[in-house]
Amino acid sequence: GGAAANSAVAQIAATLFDAPIEIPTPGEYVADGAARQAAWALSGAAEPPSWGLGSGGERFDAAPVSSVREAYAAARRAFATYSGTSTPMASTKATPDVMTNK
Repeated sequence: GGAAANSAVAQIAATLFDAPIEIPTPGEYVADGAARQAAWALSGAAEPPSWGLGSGGERFDAAPVSSVREAYAAARRAFATYSGTSTPMASTKATPDVMTNK
């Protein structure tokens, strides 16, 4: 979508996930993926072959802002307290199975 072409979104994602974001140059990625899978199947190797995405593209590195990270951590702690979970990302409450409604 349009956000994928937005460098501000890529920079925010890199900072949020604390990981670099690499956006390759436009190309035929479906055909490249099919070719890589075919090469892997024909090679009989346990791991797929190394396959570059070509040259160019953009890389966005994490640019942490300590005040934002501190605010995010505080919000996670507040949510954990509010929701009654022992950790911000783990829920101890049982949820019904969507398929069986149990």
